[in-house]
Amino acid sequence: MLKSNPLQGMDVVGRGHEHPDGSELNLRFLFDYVRLHWRLMIATLLASLGIAGCYLALRPPQFIATARILIDDRQVQPFSQQAIVSELPLDATVVDSNVEVIRSEAVRLSVIEKLKLWADPEFAPLHPSLLSKLVRLNFNSSSSSSPVRTRDERILQALAALDSKLSVQRIARTYVLEISIRSSNDAKAALIANTFADAFIQDQLKWNFDATKQASDWLQTQLDELSKKVVEADRAVQNYIADHNLLDAGEGRTIAQQQLSDVNKQLVQAREQVAESKARLDRILSLDTDDIASPALLEAPGGPTIPVITKLREQYLYAVQQESELTARYGSEHSAVMDLRREIERLRMAAHEELERIRKAYRSDYELAKARQDTVEANLDRLLSIAASGKQAGVTLRMLESSAQSYRRSYDSLLQRFSDSTQQQSFPRPRARVITPARAGEQSQPKTEIVFAAALTFGLLSGVAIAYVKRQLDRSLTTARQVQKTLGTDCIGVVPHVTIKRKRRDIAVKRSDPISRTLSSEMSLERYAIYEPSSSFAEAIRRIKVAVDTDTVRGFSIGIVSTLESEGKSTVAANFAHLVGGQENRVLLIDANFRHPSLTQQLSSGSVEGLVQLLRRQRSIDDVLWSDPLIGVDFLPSGSLLPSVESVGLLSSAAMGQLLMELRARYKYVILDLPALKHAADSSAVSNFVDQFLLVIEWGQTSADLIEETLASSQAVHARLVGAVLNKADTTRV
Repeated sequence: MLKSNPLQGMDVVGRGHEHPDGSELNLRFLFDYVRLHWRLMIATLLASLGIAGCYLALRPPQFIATARILIDDRQVQPFSQQAIVSELPLDATVVDSNVEVIRSEAVRLSVIEKLKLWADPEFAPLHPSLLSKLVRLNFNSSSSSSPVRTRDERILQALAALDSKLSVQRIARTYVLEISIRSSNDAKAALIANTFADAFIQDQLKWNFDATKQASDWLQTQLDELSKKVVEADRAVQNYIADHNLLDAGEGRTIAQQQLSDVNKQLVQAREQVAESKARLDRILSLDTDDIASPALLEAPGGPTIPVITKLREQYLYAVQQESELTARYGSEHSAVMDLRREIERLRMAAHEELERIRKAYRSDYELAKARQDTVEANLDRLLSIAASGKQAGVTLRMLESSAQSYRRSYDSLLQRFSDSTQQQSFPRPRARVITPARAGEQSQPKTEIVFAAALTFGLLSGVAIAYVKRQLDRSLTTARQVQKTLGTDCIGVVPHVTIKRKRRDIAVKRSDPISRTLSSEMSLERYAIYEPSSSFAEAIRRIKVAVDTDTVRGFSIGIVSTLESEGKSTVAANFAHLVGGQENRVLLIDANFRHPSLTQQLSSGSVEGLVQLLRRQRSIDDVLWSDPLIGVDFLPSGSLLPSVESVGLLSSAAMGQLLMELRARYKYVILDLPALKHAADSSAVSNFVDQFLLVIEWGQTSADLIEETLASSQAVHARLVGAVLNKADTTRV
């Protein structure tokens, strides 16, 4: 059963045990980061300091002078009249606007003209610079202008230069503005700053004077125009009243409105009379004139007040009563009864005629009242028509009167303002004053300490940033921690990159002999660990032995693999075999890379038979083995080059499994140099017969993504991976 690796948890490049809080890990990471990239950081820092030194040597000194002005809204007003030009309330917006006024082209041009800065070489050189000449030559090659600048060109240049050297800012939340000027001469800087303050104040005075004069001229023009409009508006009102008969009848009403009110009252009375006459007529028409005895005749309109109807009814009722009594006494044929009947009929006819006469009288009254109503309504319609036209005329009249009043009020207001402007005596005092004049100051630029501090900081940060970007873009593996984190397996050792510069003269050299199948003992990369046993290279190989010994029992096979060819797995396999073979251990090194048999070419260049012939049962193992009697290492060459399909078949055959089983019985270590995992399936084919695999990674070259992809496609190899080795490491960066 495999035991745990004693190197697990220990950084093979010097990493200590990690504390739970990770503090030592972070410090170690920073130390490793600086150790790996210190050359780049130092180079960036030196370049930054060199640039800073050149800047200080070439940059002329600059002096700064500062003047302070106060924006004050307190104005001395000797009169109580309102000012012609209203002042804006002093707030942050007004103060910031004054900052822009100071920086304006008008104020800068005033300073340039007053101090003749257009003739100062610092602000406007007489001759254009070399860069300007080159630009003019490239973009305006046909121009034949003089190389000497004209006055207008120098003024424009001075405007731009002065703008770059000018700084105007508000101090905190006060009303104080600070005007700063940079110049190569301290006295000149103070003079320009004070001139800027004076130019701003003069600009304020000029603006106030021009604004007041423009306001007075405008008022005079408006008064002349308004006086004409007032007269015209009053004349239009009077003419309209006369043309539309809108004379006033008192109490704010016209004559037409008064007539309409009177006719309206008459119409109300006429309608009352019509309603009353109609009611009497309807009532009398509803009575039955044949029934004189009916009590309704007493309720007829005017009934109780008509003596004729009342008397006829009384006589009729009396005659009816007499006729009834006489009929009962003498019979219906009696002459007295007959006379009473004729009297009753006469009374009925008389009452009927009287009611008809009353009906005609009521109808005549109704028709008369109705005619009077119609007459009043016709008169009312006529007056309404007149009133309607009068209302429209009144609307127009009110508009004319309103317009006239508006003109009058505007004229009175402007007249008062104009009168105030002629009396108002305003002092020529602007809203700003100088509170601190500029004086010759100290050097402001360049600050040697600040420049070097900035260069130092920038150099360090740039070095760290460039190293970080470079490291992020570099997906190769360089530390054991990266191997552990990326691949999930232990990094057994970091093998430094070595070269053979000279042969060892203190050891007897014996070249390989194909006849006796004896390995060469000359100095080579494959035997470097035994010739330099105290080197870091040999120490890294020993770490592999410790890991393998811990994880193995007697008779153990281990395959040495890599992602790509030329990562140095054959060198690692050969040195590992030679190192463990010198410790009374029987070791067999097998070159199982049929397509790139580099070990065969290096250790037994004259061999023609080997593993291929052994697996094909063409030779026995003793016929193809090569040996190193000094160290105790046997070597089994590949035999011959094979195509991919045939090599996979041989390595995955039962013969290969049987061979490895027999070899584990004869040797303690059976080390196989297998093909690269990326381009061959040989390693995966033999994985069922190999106890463990060791992955060799070229330091700083092989991409971690490629390794992960390769291991993912070779799950059998990954499952039996004892660890990884970083090979060809740069000792100056590890």
